[in-house]
Amino acid sequence: MINTDKDLKTLAMVHDALDKGRVKVFYQPQFRAKDCHLASAEALCRIENEYGEIIMPGDFIPVLEKQETPDAIKNFDWFVFTKVCRFLERMRSKGLRLIPITVNLSRKHLISDPSELYITSTANLWNIPHKYLGVEITESAAEENPIELQRLIYKIRLQGFKVAIDDFGTGNANFKFLIDNQADIIKLDQSFIAHGCSDPREQVVLANVIHMAKMLGMTVVAEGVEEIEQWNFLSDHGCDLIQGFFAAEPLTEDDFIDFYHGATGDI
Repeated sequence: MINTDKDLKTLAMVHDALDKGRVKVFYQPQFRAKDCHLASAEALCRIENEYGEIIMPGDFIPVLEKQETPDAIKNFDWFVFTKVCRFLERMRSKGLRLIPITVNLSRKHLISDPSELYITSTANLWNIPHKYLGVEITESAAEENPIELQRLIYKIRLQGFKVAIDDFGTGNANFKFLIDNQADIIKLDQSFIAHGCSDPREQVVLANVIHMAKMLGMTVVAEGVEEIEQWNFLSDHGCDLIQGFFAAEPLTEDDFIDFYHGATGDI
């Protein structure tokens, strides 16, 4: 693998951001579909460059993932995971009721990496009960190394953490994938939602995917919900949680705490 000049600049930017505290974690709320109650959140990373511009993960995560060794992306993931644990501790110190937060985990963790040990030790260091932390693994990870994905999911769940299959519907989604990978949560991708809530034929598919996942004991999260009609369709067909700009955009730590006060009434 050969890095282009752009790749090298991106790598330098990421390392500089890590060193100077410019990696920012935002939290996007997730709401119960049936009653709009704030239930959980997803941690989303951003980088603020030296000019104060926000760099989205799509502009740097792929560069980290394509390096010959997985160290770059793994170190970045663990940095974000640690920040989430610190945020949960901050919430607790303010007397707030904790809610589960999921963190994205790169498919590179499938390569001979005891990820469950780091997750466990970090959560224990901050005294965070495991039920309040989860990891998101993309559906496409199974295409690269299905056996290792099953192993990783099993070991993480064994420690009491939740595992979510992210971006379901963007890869070669199939029933066997859901059977083989006994995750706790399935996250329906935005593209799946955009078409499935409006086109009559795709409505049938989406409704049955939700039903199937529920029968398998999974929590169903719809990502990228942008319209009330989508929310209503998803709620009517048993979707558990809604995430998207229609409900709330990703928030900084301070903004999330303010939002939490207003959404739950906690003081």
